[in-house]
Amino acid sequence: MDWYGWFWVILLVSIVFAVIIIPHVYAVDKMETMGVYHKDNPITCIMLPSSELEERFYTDILNISIEVVWQWQNSMYVYTKELPHNNPNGWNLPIKSIVYEKHFDKSVLDFPDCNIFLEFAKHNHGQHIDNHGALGFTQMDFSKSRHQWAFIMTYLEATKTDTSISLCIGCEENKLPSANLNSELELVPLDNATIYRILSHEYGHALGIGHYIEDRNRENNVPSLMYPVMNPFGNNGFDMIPVADLETLRQIYGNDGFGGFEGTTPRSFDISELIIGMVDVLNFMEQSDNG
Repeated sequence: MDWYGWFWVILLVSIVFAVIIIPHVYAVDKMETMGVYHKDNPITCIMLPSSELEERFYTDILNISIEVVWQWQNSMYVYTKELPHNNPNGWNLPIKSIVYEKHFDKSVLDFPDCNIFLEFAKHNHGQHIDNHGALGFTQMDFSKSRHQWAFIMTYLEATKTDTSISLCIGCEENKLPSANLNSELELVPLDNATIYRILSHEYGHALGIGHYIEDRNRENNVPSLMYPVMNPFGNNGFDMIPVADLETLRQIYGNDGFGGFEGTTPRSFDISELIIGMVDVLNFMEQSDNG
């Protein structure tokens, strides 16, 4: 087993140890799902920006976009590679780009080959959604079998306040009037780590994961990118996608990834259910290493 595999073993052991010590506190927290799943490997289309954003986009944002997709893809491959399945390409996430001139006056329906759209705007002033406080949002339509899509918008600037700001689905929930009251304050560019985290969160939605719903009366949280709020000016760096998020995708799609799962997706998983799944993965890793 390589160092990457050992990292997962150590991380999973630490989570399992915590559950053994305090098993009762994990029963309340849940991980929502979007209730839908991709029937085949989704193609991610990066919608190249207008001239207003070109300088930063080609300096930082394009690389961030590609790295986010690759991190989800490679993390799921490593997380499930010891498990029994016959679909080595099951977690592949192809990427293509669409130049601005070809998409600026179009809709998602004009790009039937794209399943996940990544687009960027300078800041959120209510031009796309009602929630002025959102750092990013994901909209989805899986109702038509011929073209199932998820559209992600990520904002590159935010008003500096003392409150956490929402990351939402459709952005009808978690509205923050305080963000509107502070709209006259100076907009501050978000750093690369924050944009990476926002996009990673929204991409999780696009793959089928909902929000992490925590019991605020207990100190029982597990690490996840899918909490619905974040401080855009805090420390938002992270090294690896948390195991709870990866296990949620495994529960949705099975060990073999996109195209290998048939059925319906539950609306949520208890965190205790996900931890049982993590234990199963750990056992397979240990058996593979000893075998």
